[in-house]
Parts: sequence; structure tokens; C-alpha cells
Amino acid sequence: MQKAKRVLSVCLLALALAAALPACDASKEDSVVGDTCSQNAQCRFLCATGPAFPGGFCTLPCQGDNQCPRGDTLCMDRAGGVCLFTCINSVDCVFLGPGWACRNIDRVGGGRASVCIGD
Repeated sequence: MQKAKRVLSVCLLALALAAALPACDASKEDSVVGDTCSQNAQCRFLCATGPAFPGGFCTLPCQGDNQCPRGDTLCMDRAGGVCLFTCINSVDCVFLGPGWACRNIDRVGGGRASVCIGD
């Protein structure tokens, strides 16, 4: 009976950890979308620079949302169409560093959405 309780405890702990990991990963920066950069070689696809991308921003070109690799990015009408993180307010953009804010801008294909972009 003790062994069965230990096995159950270990299984429950494993499930809890598995459930927590994707949530942590959702805001993780990476070389596809979100890492800082100064040149394309530092990113898997594209390093967007200039005032709209403080400190440089790894992203990828897009023509629609389905080309953006994460559930929390949209294809926005900047730099010819790039994937940017969605947000509700500027606090959501703090993880990108100074100069980033939540702004409502044009989407590729029409409409507008709030995304993290330079202020």
C-alpha cells in the first residue's frame, strides 16, 4: 500500500510539472521570436532593428498569422510583415526590455491588434 501511494505521488508531481512547463515557455524568448539581436546571423530568420524594435528583435517575415510560430504572436504590418507578441497592456511587454510598449497597430491582411512594439 505504501509503494502504491509513493507511485501515485510521483505521478501527480510529474503531471503538475508537465502542466507548468508549457506555461513558463510561453513567454520565453528565443532565436525565432523575441530574442535581442543586432544582425540576422543572431536569429533563426530575421533581426528587425530600428525604433520599432528596441535592442533588435528576432522574428520572421509573414503574410498571415498562420506563419507565426507561437500562439501568442500575430503577423503585423511592420517591416514588410513580421510576427510580434500580443499584449493587453505595456506590462505584458516588460520581458522584452526597455522601450517596448503595448500598442494597437495594423495587421497584415487588415484589422488592428495590440502587440508589443517600440514606443
